Amino acid sequence: MAEAREGKPDYLDVLVVAAAPVDLRPALNLGIELARLEDMVRRSAIPIRMRRVFPPTYAQLEKELSGPELEWRRREPRVLHFLGHGEMDGLWFETEDGSGELIS
Repeated sequence: MAEAREGKPDYLDVLVVAAAPVDLRPALNLGIELARLEDMVRRSAIPIRMRRVFPPTYAQLEKELSGPELEWRRREPRVLHFLGHGEMDGLWFETEDGSGELIS
């Protein structure tokens, strides 16, 4: 990972979804969780670039992972980190109005 190969970046690209739907309990303090994650990234022995999916909707995640967008930015994520609520049958993303949407 130390050297750039074929024009690809020489860092680990991490895509972060931080979703806290307003209608789910318990309420999450994602500010604290994001600060912890950023601290771990700063202390990492390998270079890491972290970027957030905003807004934290499933539609925006799909857009971030679409082929043409990735090619244009040359930022193919190797890690998807999800902060939020989950269940056995899916993850809770936010909708445009901030409510929850369970995605399997």
